[in-house]
Amino acid sequence: MINLKDRPDVGWNFLLAVSLLVCVVAAAALFYRLPPDSRLLDSRAELRHVTTRVHDRLSRADMSDQEVKKSQWREGAATIGSAVLNSLAKLADSSHVQLGAFRTDKVVQASLVQKVPFIAVVEGAFTDVMGFVAKVERPDSKLAVNLLQIASSDSKGGNVTATLGIVAFLPSDVKSHD
Repeated sequence: MINLKDRPDVGWNFLLAVSLLVCVVAAAALFYRLPPDSRLLDSRAELRHVTTRVHDRLSRADMSDQEVKKSQWREGAATIGSAVLNSLAKLADSSHVQLGAFRTDKVVQASLVQKVPFIAVVEGAFTDVMGFVAKVERPDSKLAVNLLQIASSDSKGGNVTATLGIVAFLPSDVKSHD
C-alpha cells in the first residue's frame, strides 16, 4: 500500500506534470490559432464573389444554349431538305434571283449537332445575288453559307451565277434517315 505521507515528492511530481501539460496546451494554442475575424470575413466575401461569378457563367451558358437552339431546325433529317428548299425559294423571289439548282448531301454528325449540307445555284444581277447571300446568312433563316463561288453568266449580260454551299443544323437527338 502507498503511504502518501511518507513520500513528500509526489505532490511536486503532480505539479510538474500539470505545468508541462499547460505548456503543451499553450504551445498548441500558439501554432493552431484561429484566423482573425478580418481574414475570416475576407474569405467569406471571396467565397460569395466566386459563387456569384459561377452563377453568372452558368446563366451565360444557358443563354448561349438558347441562342444555339434558336438557330437549329426542328424538322427531321428526312424532311429538312424540302423545308430548306421552300425557305430558299422564298428568299430568291424576294431578292429577284432565280434558284437554278438545289441538292442535298449526307448528314454529318458533329459533337453536339448534326450538319446537313446543301448546294444551291442561283442566277441574277451581282447585287441581287449578294443580297440573297446576305438574307441566307441572317440568324432568322437558320442557315449558314460555307461556300460561295461566283462566275459570270452566259445567258444574259451583267448576270452572274453563284454556287452556294449551305449548312443547316439539327439537334443531335433528331433521327437521321440516310
